[in-house]
Amino acid sequence: MADVVINEYTDPGCPWAYSAEPFRLRLKWLYGDALGWRRRMVVLAEDPQEYVDKGYTPEKLSGGLAKIAREHGMPIDTALRPRMAATAPACRAVVGARLRAP
Repeated sequence: MADVVINEYTDPGCPWAYSAEPFRLRLKWLYGDALGWRRRMVVLAEDPQEYVDKGYTPEKLSGGLAKIAREHGMPIDTALRPRMAATAPACRAVVGARLRAP
């Protein structure tokens, strides 16, 4: 049993979650089984239109990804996407995989 359990609130479509991965892996390496992890999916968008309605466009996404890649050294594809994408399906896939293979 882990001494400390960390609730990680994340979303597969979130570049900040992805850029935090090296830190999470370092904690796992340093503390091993003393740390437990619970991943909680936040679902940034059920529908791509949610982003558009808030003024978040593929152009803004590409610029934001480029900044994160540059400042944090993460290998993120910064290409302009043809459209925004909902993150709910990816969140459901993570939960489904966890239920089938904890």
